[in-house]
Amino acid sequence: MNSLNVIQFLMAAVVTIATSKIQTNKTLKILTIENEPWMMIDPNKTGLAAYSGYMADYVRKLSDKTGFSYEFYSSGLADVIPGKHDGLLNEMVTMGADVVAAPILITPETSKAAYFIHPLQQTGITILIRRPSKTEVAAAQLAGFSVLKPFSTGLWLITIAAFLLTTLLLWICNHYNPYEYGTMAVRGRIDRREAEAFTFQGSLWFVFTTLQWQGFERSPHSIAAKILSSFWFVFVTLTLVTYIGSLVNCLSISATAPPPQRHHIINSIEDLFSQDPVLVNFGWIRDSSTDAYFKKRHGMMYHLMIAYIDKQEKNIVNSLEEGIAKVRNESYALLVEKLLVKSYINQKPCDLISVGEPLHTRGYGIAVGKNISEDILEPFHQATLEMQEQGDLDDLERIWWGDCYRENTVESPTPATWLTKGKDDSGIIPITVPMFAAPLIILLCGICITAFAFLGDVLHYKYYGRYATRGGAIGGPVDEMNDNLTEHQITEELKQY
Repeated sequence: MNSLNVIQFLMAAVVTIATSKIQTNKTLKILTIENEPWMMIDPNKTGLAAYSGYMADYVRKLSDKTGFSYEFYSSGLADVIPGKHDGLLNEMVTMGADVVAAPILITPETSKAAYFIHPLQQTGITILIRRPSKTEVAAAQLAGFSVLKPFSTGLWLITIAAFLLTTLLLWICNHYNPYEYGTMAVRGRIDRREAEAFTFQGSLWFVFTTLQWQGFERSPHSIAAKILSSFWFVFVTLTLVTYIGSLVNCLSISATAPPPQRHHIINSIEDLFSQDPVLVNFGWIRDSSTDAYFKKRHGMMYHLMIAYIDKQEKNIVNSLEEGIAKVRNESYALLVEKLLVKSYINQKPCDLISVGEPLHTRGYGIAVGKNISEDILEPFHQATLEMQEQGDLDDLERIWWGDCYRENTVESPTPATWLTKGKDDSGIIPITVPMFAAPLIILLCGICITAFAFLGDVLHYKYYGRYATRGGAIGGPVDEMNDNLTEHQITEELKQY
């Protein structure tokens, strides 16, 4: 039984190996058409060396894997309308060609005329627009969050931390400094209502109102708290001046953005249809597969779109090149097969971009004549799948569509932390923590000086303050009513503040 299984396995392996190579001495005739970067023909060269491009490299790799020999023949057609390949397929039959090496859309109609190798690339109807400039992107991003843009995330967090730390230190001074309102109220020196000025809630309100330049009802009493407040006032002044200056810069970016992208950036087909008023016109190529798709669709959105196109006949273009020029020079979006415009998107000056999820997703493949047998067609399928799995097709794509690879590929940015992150993709340069270091250092110095002043207040009260006289007269202690309070009693009193 085991021997039988081994024999069956070996026979299957032999069959697989046999079908991986095309068992024919026939040289395949491959019809192609010049269409950069799919296929380019150099008139100064002859033979296979004259052909270059994505399709030429793909066919060479296919030949290496399957072992067939081939010859290229250039089509006599001057041009091919996107989505319409009847001419190429008819010419394949007329010339007796075996394969058409061109980006042919796989549809029920084209599948009747030829076989197709496994789809090389997927495509769908996408929106081609002019790439928004950094200024335009900034204007759109500032629409709802302009007040947050002047500072980086790290600086906002540190500013909030400084706010809370100052509040906490003022409360500590009020709670433990013998010359502050809280402890003075415990000793009966002042009214309890005065002591409420710098409870935690009172300290929080004091810090907030001074941050807003709204003034305050009562200033601190102790030297330590006054020093802290002084440095906080300096920090607040520098913070507000810096923030206002950066905010003016952010708003100026929005004000200088050119219309209509200043107010409207298209991100999906729904954005196109929902414009009111229409700021970005849209259309497609006449008699293309996109044209046929939308005319066959049913639904309110599609009916409104067709009605708009019928009224705006100028938005229908006659060729892909005309549509590209219209996108670059006008406020216009072209609905088109993504694969047809991929080369334009990836060519310099890198000013085009496709947006939105593709509609009506389909595949492009190489057409193989009906006269080709399954013995030849099956190795083509297997070799193409193998190239996809090994990343060979991705490598070809980077080679032939690579001019704008950095602009059109999501890449990892230069490492930056929340502390140092500065200029974003919109072109706005927020104030970062390193840029704002001086005010932070000033506040930190104030906190250190406050700590020494606090210690000085405590020591002064311990050795001199308890025996100071009321009204300047020398004699009995100021706190004679409270001299007998224990430390525990004083602590319990202070907890009320």
